[in-house]
Amino acid sequence: MDFSNQRILITGAAGFIGASVYSRIASKCPHTRGIDNFSEYYDSRIKLSHLESLGLNAKISKIDICDLKALQNLYSEFKPDVVVHLAAQGGVRASQVDPEPYIQTNQMGFLNLLNLNNDFQVKTFIYASSSSVYGEGLPTPFRENMQLPGPKSLYAASKVANEIMAEHFPRSKDHRRVGLRFFTVYGPWGRPDMAVSRLLSSGYKKRPFVLTANLDLVRDFTFVEDVTDVIEDLLATNLELQSNHLLLNVAGESPRTMSELIQICQAESFPINIEIGEINKLDVTKTHGSSLRLKELGLRTPKTTLEDGISLTAKWFSGFSKSELFEKLV
Repeated sequence: MDFSNQRILITGAAGFIGASVYSRIASKCPHTRGIDNFSEYYDSRIKLSHLESLGLNAKISKIDICDLKALQNLYSEFKPDVVVHLAAQGGVRASQVDPEPYIQTNQMGFLNLLNLNNDFQVKTFIYASSSSVYGEGLPTPFRENMQLPGPKSLYAASKVANEIMAEHFPRSKDHRRVGLRFFTVYGPWGRPDMAVSRLLSSGYKKRPFVLTANLDLVRDFTFVEDVTDVIEDLLATNLELQSNHLLLNVAGESPRTMSELIQICQAESFPINIEIGEINKLDVTKTHGSSLRLKELGLRTPKTTLEDGISLTAKWFSGFSKSELFEKLV
């Protein structure tokens, strides 16, 4: 299905995943708008540099999804057919330090969008959820129809709440909602607080990497462009859904240990000096998502191996290390 005539609104469009999605979709659909609040969760100049590298620095409007009036004006003017919602306060660990954004942005901002989608008869709402909703103790690989245990962090709780809101919030019968459970997304321009960014940064800066997770911790890593493939396919495919709310894992489906990640990053950068720190108890032991539902729907599944993805990320780091903003990375 050609989506070039759709009016597509992307929230969080200056973020790590959002900029990748916006760049791809805007190149194929002239009626694409992006918004972001450019929060200072990490230095917003990194976001601006990412947008500049994509030629998008003048195309993203500064709008916070918590600002209902600004959102109403945007919807009234733009009248989106599709909303791809990627704006959120991220970070499992940060949620124990500063919980307020996880309530405001991840809950109230989400509610604002649900209300406006109804008011303006948006046809499709694609939103970012997280592998963190699976919590601890479920058998792997995780399937979307599993009964979820209690979340281990406020961030995870906010994503579980989003899924419940999307499932039960009133809607018109022809409006569909799709939640994407992202599994440890990484790649060039990745968030500075993520393990891949911190490891490569430590190698290039020749500074110690303080390890606050067990070496046998397992993550299902997913390269950012593979995530964008899934979203593009959702826009381009006229899916016959059995319900108006669908959940999809977006996972590399090849979990690796922290020890393996360190070895792969070391092979792509300078030797990394690992220092053992205090283990963070918010981390779940293992994530591993099934891609069966993506395959059943005929959508692309993530294919980039961790070795190839880290190699691409390290090449970006090599160039970015010459920027004054490089020192802003952890």
